[in-house]
Order: sequence, then C-alpha cells, then structure tokens
Amino acid sequence: HVNINYKRVVVPLIPILNGDTWKINNMAVGVKMMFDWRLQFNWLDDGTDLVPCMSGGLFAITKRWWHESGEYDYGMNMWGAENIEQSIRIWLCGGEIFVARDSRIGHVFRSEFPYEI
Repeated sequence: HVNINYKRVVVPLIPILNGDTWKINNMAVGVKMMFDWRLQFNWLDDGTDLVPCMSGGLFAITKRWWHESGEYDYGMNMWGAENIEQSIRIWLCGGEIFVARDSRIGHVFRSEFPYEI
C-alpha cells in the first residue's frame, strides 16, 4: 500500500483482544473510525478502504511522510486524541489513509489510562 503513494498511511483491522484471556474476538473488529462534533469516536465499516480517522498507534507510514506530515505532536500531553489530530493533518497535508483488510492486530481496549503522563 505505501509503495503506491508515499503519502499513504495504512491501518490494519483491529479485533478486540481480551486482556484476561488474550483471546481475539473476531466478532468485534474495528475497521475504521469516525468522530462527531464532540470528538466522540465510533467504529464503522462502509465497505470502502478509505479511512476518515485512523486508530492511534496502529499504522504503517513511510519515514519520509512521517517527517513531512509533522510526526507526533510532542506538545500533546493527553491520551486518546492523537489519532484525530494526526488523521486530520494527514488528510489536510495531501495524504490518504487506507485500511489493509488482510492485516489484523489485536488490541486490548482499556476504560482508563493505566500510566501517568
């Protein structure tokens, strides 16, 4: 995917991983995210591969585009919004985000951040 366009960011399917048993729930798979005006997330799958908002931290990006698009915002000291900021920046700077439906990365979703920032 990234070989087609160096400004293409690619995300996997994200099935929920049970933090106690480490078993993947293939019936609960995140494909792509969208947010509303309050910046609340919802998962969706509209059958296309274009992704409006990627998940945080689970993506492939070329080194060149990583630097050109501004990397992570090192002034952002909160958990759970870097993906919105980075997705908007990627789209506004001429990039694109696609889902790789043949790639899966299990993820444990936590109700609260377990570490101090």
